[in-house]
Amino acid sequence: MNKILILLFAILCSLCMNAQTKSDFEKAIKNYNAQIPQLEKKYESIKANNARISKRSFVTETPEQSLRRRLAYYKDIKTMAESNIFRDRTEYQNLPISKSYISLIRMFNSLSKDGGYNQEENEAFKSELDTIKVHILSMDSKLQKTFIQSFDDLDNCIRNYRFAMFELARLFALVEEKEKEGLKPEVIYTSLQDDEETSFVDQIPYTQIALQTYCARPDKRSAILSNLKASCAEAFKKL
Repeated sequence: MNKILILLFAILCSLCMNAQTKSDFEKAIKNYNAQIPQLEKKYESIKANNARISKRSFVTETPEQSLRRRLAYYKDIKTMAESNIFRDRTEYQNLPISKSYISLIRMFNSLSKDGGYNQEENEAFKSELDTIKVHILSMDSKLQKTFIQSFDDLDNCIRNYRFAMFELARLFALVEEKEKEGLKPEVIYTSLQDDEETSFVDQIPYTQIALQTYCARPDKRSAILSNLKASCAEAFKKL
């Protein structure tokens, strides 16, 4: 109690020292008393606000929610495969929905990997496509339309990769015809494109590169054919 009285006395003394007249002193006391209710009101407001905050429950994202949110940003499977978040974020790898997306990345990469078409791998991929379509397209409504279109494109390439091998063999025969017509190797591929012969082969990176190289580099044709016969001998048996 004594300490409070001393404090009040010190405040009053300070006010007295600053007040040049009795009137100034009385005004200072009045202002001081007027501020007390305002300060008490602010204190009660802060205390009530703190009480409300303490009752809030902050919900953090689950790994699956985080993954779905990130997948919604990808415009296509190519972008997803290039970033490969399943490799960089280990918490995503064992989620139930991850299996389908990881398979899509493997499918996408299979279309451009060295060695090209692998019948056993390709058949395994084809057996997964319908299930993946249900899991991804039916359950992930936030995916961009361009992503869905890229799935349809990938589905088409995987299902028809073997056919692309036969199409590539047909085009190799056309390359020889173009050469007989006097076309130079470096323009044969463009000529085939202009004739609208390459539209399907161009959808698969491996077959597109194989055709481009076969056209422009006669010195590499033997090696290209050797690799292709190893992956799909039936398609190239006449070459």
